[in-house]
Amino acid sequence: MRILHLRASNFVGGPEKQILQQCVRLTERGHESAVSSFLEGRQENELLEAARAQGLGVYPLQQGGSLDPRAVGELQDSLERFRPAVLCTHGYKADVVGWWAGRQARVPVVMFLRGWTGEDRKVQFYEWIDRQVVRRADRVVCVSDEYRRQALQLGVRANRLLTVRNAINAPARVSAAATRDRFPPLPRNAKWIVSAGRLSPEKGHGHLVEAARRVLAQRRDVVFLICGDGPQRLALERASQDIRAHVRFLGFRRDLESLLQCSDLFVLPSLREGLPNVLLEAAVAGVAALATRVGGVPEIVQDGETGFLVPPGDGLALGGRILELLEDPGRLAQVGERARDRVVKRFSIEKQLRILEALYLGLECARESPALAVPWGKTLQ
Repeated sequence: MRILHLRASNFVGGPEKQILQQCVRLTERGHESAVSSFLEGRQENELLEAARAQGLGVYPLQQGGSLDPRAVGELQDSLERFRPAVLCTHGYKADVVGWWAGRQARVPVVMFLRGWTGEDRKVQFYEWIDRQVVRRADRVVCVSDEYRRQALQLGVRANRLLTVRNAINAPARVSAAATRDRFPPLPRNAKWIVSAGRLSPEKGHGHLVEAARRVLAQRRDVVFLICGDGPQRLALERASQDIRAHVRFLGFRRDLESLLQCSDLFVLPSLREGLPNVLLEAAVAGVAALATRVGGVPEIVQDGETGFLVPPGDGLALGGRILELLEDPGRLAQVGERARDRVVKRFSIEKQLRILEALYLGLECARESPALAVPWGKTLQ
């Protein structure tokens, strides 16, 4: 069986890691996976390069604008060449282009719903279009039950919906002390508070800066390490100038796994989320997470058991909770271990692959013989 994934992205973040992981593992199971994405002029595409490096087929698409109709024709050509059993789309641009090309090529389209950011008015408009298109997908895979509920409210039929949560492989544990030696510019003996994500409004990093200011007013043995890049980086750096010795912006990190393994606490201050891959990464690193109660976050973090939850948009409350947690490092260690155990059992890649493989095979069978169509619904986990 052949599967083609389409994603409009020029870097490898959480969703891209999920796509590549699924492609590689399904290839190991005897299927053939490929990745398609959009090229911006002559700029290289990191997602396609990563797919190529892992031995996957790649199908670059040229684009002249956000929703360039020429991309539909190019994708249609790619579908005719690769002849996949199913086209998986990720994000509003991929959904719109993929739905139209899949319809023309008579290839079933599975749309992965990871939520909408509403980053600005332009994005809000495109996401409004996406909501109309999602209702027409052959199947919609939601990464959390929260987004399944939203899809139902949009009018997506229940028998076309499936919740398949993100999954992760658990790496081997390493010594935190040994790992900290890899980061000599950072204060080795401080408490490390790590956060990671795109620096855009919906990720709530402005509230994290506010929280950091409250924490640093009471104790100075703490450093906040903010990983990621995005449109708000310059504004956030300016807003934290007075505490810049304790708030470091590290940019996009390929060594995030190592950084997490030596942190004291991971913080996710988002205002909107799907099912954050970075929370799974923090959990398998054995570090306790403090996150906002948004989207699918509570499906990963059980407050007080495998992490801690606070309301979104309240930097002062976030700072107060950080101070409270730093006073009990023993509890943080215990919660981190429980988080790791739960994620390893509940968010395994093998479980995810079994569900997706059955979904794709069912669509392939239904395409060849409609009488074999498989009804789907609710949550498989």
